[in-house]
Amino acid sequence: MNATAMEASVRRFYLAREEGDLAGCLAVFRNDAVVHYAGAPEACAFARTVEGRDALRVVFKDFIDLWAFERLELASITVGDCRVAVHIVADLRFTLAEGSFRTDILDLWTFDEAARATRLVEFVDTAMVQMLVGPRTFGSEPAT
Repeated sequence: MNATAMEASVRRFYLAREEGDLAGCLAVFRNDAVVHYAGAPEACAFARTVEGRDALRVVFKDFIDLWAFERLELASITVGDCRVAVHIVADLRFTLAEGSFRTDILDLWTFDEAARATRLVEFVDTAMVQMLVGPRTFGSEPAT
């Protein structure tokens, strides 16, 4: 597994995400990739697992439209075998509400031999997200 290629893929993803580039975000993932936003779906509107390019497109579009990164810092990137762990410190703004908040995010990536992401698990402050989002629902219904 090429550590340099995996790290480059991760960096491309966050740059695309920060710029609101949906195609750039999707380009990092294999067509059958799985993304899991950790948390209980019944407690947080964004906690879900999505699989495949079409589902990722819906969820990433929601996130790009609804969450603005006012600051995104890749505090650390740890690469080993076929996995990458990324600690992010970000100032986020929910576009349907006022104000922003600083938070830590932990992303755990898994890659194939071609440095295409096959799985992403993201841990965020789901309590803060739910407080800002309230009872809204977005995109497709949470899948299991």
